Amino acid sequence: MTQEQLADATGLTPVHVNRVLKALEADGLITRQRRQIHYSDWRALQDAGDFTRNYLHIPGEDAVRLAG
Repeated sequence: MTQEQLADATGLTPVHVNRVLKALEADGLITRQRRQIHYSDWRALQDAGDFTRNYLHIPGEDAVRLAG
């Protein structure tokens, strides 16, 4: 997926997507290879994004397994 496609899918500008991806990479939360994004610490990424799994209606650790 390109940054332009990601921007279209999320309603953001390609410039904003690029800046956010660079910031996440600089913080060590993601690594990028071509059109792939990898994360090594799902919990740290959740914390950085103030993510809450409550709306998913999935109890406990299941959300981590599904996402990772």
